[in-house]
Amino acid sequence: GKMMEIAILTAEQISYAVMLSRMVYDQANIFFDEYMNEDNIKRQVEEGVLTIWGICENRQLVAVSGMTNQGHITMLYVHPYFQRKKYASMLIEEMRVYAAKEYDIDWITVNAMPTCSATYFYKRGFRYTNSGQNFNSPYISLQTKSNRCANYRTRPISGKALAAVISVFLCLIFGSSFGYIIYFLVTH
Repeated sequence: GKMMEIAILTAEQISYAVMLSRMVYDQANIFFDEYMNEDNIKRQVEEGVLTIWGICENRQLVAVSGMTNQGHITMLYVHPYFQRKKYASMLIEEMRVYAAKEYDIDWITVNAMPTCSATYFYKRGFRYTNSGQNFNSPYISLQTKSNRCANYRTRPISGKALAAVISVFLCLIFGSSFGYIIYFLVTH
């Protein structure tokens, strides 16, 4: 069999640890950076390829999700201050119902990235798929059944509201990233 060993790294091994960490982090960010730009998201929404949901508290966008017309979840983000309020679970359920009612599809999928987020989806009924992933993949593919039991009513959203949602979402992402960078620089 395979030999696996856990050990405390020596000073000579630190450079390899940093390289591995950067590789995993950078690989995940490449996917994110290529996909998550305002023009790309707007184009997909306008073409009917992507539907975006948001949750607002006191008129402030605090959670956002997106799903393609093929039932693939491409976005699921909750502002850190508003986590643990089940907003992500609510958005997942909304997408499961929408996939069944509006797209007439039986399964929805997600590529959990970073891979540690796969546990979150697994606890919510998603199961791992065999999508031909390899060792270097920065994500884990999962799927779950859509929900045909609920009644879904479509609610149109104006272009201005959509632009505001996307803008606020991108500000949250860039603001969080900037804050993390500052935190990292100060603490290291």
